[in-house]
Amino acid sequence: RTKNSATTTKAPSNKKGGLKSYTIADVASHNSKEDAWIIVKGQVLDVSKWIPSHPGGEQTIMRFAGMDATDELRAFHDDWVLETKLPH
Repeated sequence: RTKNSATTTKAPSNKKGGLKSYTIADVASHNSKEDAWIIVKGQVLDVSKWIPSHPGGEQTIMRFAGMDATDELRAFHDDWVLETKLPH
């Protein structure tokens, strides 16, 4: 369910415009309401600012902060929701 590393969708981190890689441990340290990251389909997403607007409530997102939430999100959301509604 978890992967050894995930690729971020955040700003490029090197001179060639590549994406930065994070380990599961890196993501796991971002598990508070003020600093919440999740992994979805191998991409690291900062969902901190999005938590208050989640229709299912804050606790639904916070349950997976700092984790790979791909399986859980896909169980409750169609792919189009994940592709258009999550902060990328």
